[in-house]
Amino acid sequence: KIIRVNRKNIDSVISTKKPLKMIISYDLARNPENLNKLLNYLNEVPTILMLDESHRIKNPNSKRARAAYHLSPFSTHKMILTGTPMPQDEYDLISQYNFLYPERPILNPIDAMNELTPIFVRTTKEQLKLPKLTIHPPKLLALKEIQAEVYGLLKDDYIRIASSFRIMDRAALRALGAPILRILKFLSNPSLIAPELDKISKEVSDDLVNELILEGNGPKVEETIAIAIRLIEKGEKVLIWSYFKNNIKLISDQFNRLNIGVVWIHGDVKTGDENDIEVREGRIKKFKEDPNTHVLVANPASLAESVSLHH
Repeated sequence: KIIRVNRKNIDSVISTKKPLKMIISYDLARNPENLNKLLNYLNEVPTILMLDESHRIKNPNSKRARAAYHLSPFSTHKMILTGTPMPQDEYDLISQYNFLYPERPILNPIDAMNELTPIFVRTTKEQLKLPKLTIHPPKLLALKEIQAEVYGLLKDDYIRIASSFRIMDRAALRALGAPILRILKFLSNPSLIAPELDKISKEVSDDLVNELILEGNGPKVEETIAIAIRLIEKGEKVLIWSYFKNNIKLISDQFNRLNIGVVWIHGDVKTGDENDIEVREGRIKKFKEDPNTHVLVANPASLAESVSLHH
């Protein structure tokens, strides 16, 4: 039996002083009061300590990393699990190595890499027995009239800024980011950039903004919902990724209007107990287990590590 430790049961679980299989979140463990309770438990009960998604302690100055460092010397054995040990560069390995070997910490990323290379193991795709990946051909979708007009304005704005771009000019590089992001946002869902149209040109009229809003969420969103409905009718569950938070909510609202069970997650949704529908774990559980919840809409930044797609 594996006990999921939460804010409500941590005292009763830790006070038993019996060998247990426990799972606790980083955010709960880093709380100073909870950290002291865990330290006392590890000091009295021989414990194997495992960090799942261990790259979350890659920043040695973070509260997560400091909590892990405090617990490490009190455990009998340690293991780290991660599919992305170096999300940015080899410096990310240092804190993970130092968790494993607090008695001989290192500061050099090359040393960390050399030390970890002979002791790591990797699960291959063949061992996971994943189904064969199906890549569907892309669908080309036409913009509506006003959407096409606004797209032209966005491109003109980008060209105007790019024409003065100099490769060594940091300010110019930053200036180039805004029109690119607006184009990406527009292509995801044209209605998302309606509040930003006045930043493109002062000549943009209120009528144009209103007409853009009236044309709806755009062809990508409409086609996505249509595909989802066809899959749901076949008895399948549907996971939809979207980069923009507002888009996640807009797409979810569309399914709600169609009386299709949906849950959504982005960075503002906190982690917590899986029995709480207001937190990420609760919404994931509802999506996986509730037969009437057919759709999960999320952004990869908040959820990519939390959902197993093996089944």
